[in-house]
Amino acid sequence: MTVHGVGVDIVDIARFRSVWATYGPSLERRWFDPSELEGPEEVPRQLACCLAVKEAVWKALAPSGLPHLVWREIVTTAVPGPVVGVELRGRVLGAAQLLGVGSIRASAAISGNMAMATAIAQRAVA
Repeated sequence: MTVHGVGVDIVDIARFRSVWATYGPSLERRWFDPSELEGPEEVPRQLACCLAVKEAVWKALAPSGLPHLVWREIVTTAVPGPVVGVELRGRVLGAAQLLGVGSIRASAAISGNMAMATAIAQRAVA
């Protein structure tokens, strides 16, 4: 495997909590898969961490064919954690396949009021 791209993101949990308090269920439906709403963390902290992973994955992919991130098409599991599962769906999956990306490795952590994530998109070597 060779590296296609690396992405890093940080989300301020207090700021995200404010957005979540305003838009709650609407935000959850538009940005997150139902499976991402379940987890060990309090909901805003959990979702802020998921958001950081989604952004890091998007940056690692750097797909030029999609004008904006389709949040629900990047699904995370085991957030936060030293190893985060990432499942790509729909147009994001299609873009990754066109780029030759075979796998994504991601990690995430919460420290104080910050959710941090890194992602590495790897190309499959034929």
